[in-house]
This record gives sequence, C-alpha cells and structure tokens, in this order.
Amino acid sequence: LLHPFQEPVLLASFGYALTCNVAYLARRSQLRQMTMTRLFEIRTQREDGVTFPMYCTFLVAWQTFVLFLFPITEPVGKMFGYCSFYYSYPKANGGGYILEPLSVQRLSTNQRTKAQVRFDWHRFTYNVGDIGRDGVQQPPK
Repeated sequence: LLHPFQEPVLLASFGYALTCNVAYLARRSQLRQMTMTRLFEIRTQREDGVTFPMYCTFLVAWQTFVLFLFPITEPVGKMFGYCSFYYSYPKANGGGYILEPLSVQRLSTNQRTKAQVRFDWHRFTYNVGDIGRDGVQQPPK
C-alpha cells in the first residue's frame, strides 16, 4: 500500500514519462515520416547479437535522453533550427546524441549525416576502419 502523499507523486511521474515519450515519438515521427508505432518498435526491439544487459542499457540511455534531455534540448534546438535525436549502435556497443539541422530533414541519410553534430560513444568489437594504402586496417574516422 502506498502512503497517501505517494500516490499523486507516482501519478505525476507516470504522466510526465508518458508525455515525454509521446512528445518524442510524435516529433520524431513528423521529422522522419514514420508512424509513432514503428518508431517505438525500432527503439524497443532487441536486435540480433545484442546481449540482454546491453539491450537494457540502450533502453535506460534512451529513456534518460527522452525524460531529461529532450524536453530541454528540443525547444532550444528548434529556436536555432535544429532537432535532437538519440541513437543506439548495437554492433558498436554504443549510442549517440545527434543535433541535426531542420533544413536537411528531407535529404538522404548520407546528406543529413554530413550536416549533423554528433556526440557518440561506443566500444567496437571489431575494427571497422578502412584498409589503408599500406594494407593495414585504420581506426574508425
């Protein structure tokens, strides 16, 4: 049983979390021309080869972004012509926070990537860099 003052706090917390998640999915849905359901599936689907602890880490990182960063960075970013996203990189065991100009939203992924400001962290299992002229695999760029 809950203490009488805990129930309103729990309801308010749940309402805040639900509002933040719906706002994030709606905004991202608008920008990426996908349904909110599909975006939710992408964010919550466990990809092949991802361990359960890493999957949980991705979910917690995503929710940390949605609940604490997105409500601040999205309105501020919009004033400067940017939008913000969280990405996970399962094959690299990492994730990222991306600021992207609103003006590039209808361009191809490759063209959008060139305009992004990215904050990535990852731990590669394999070196994914290009093979250099000397035949040695270089670090990722």
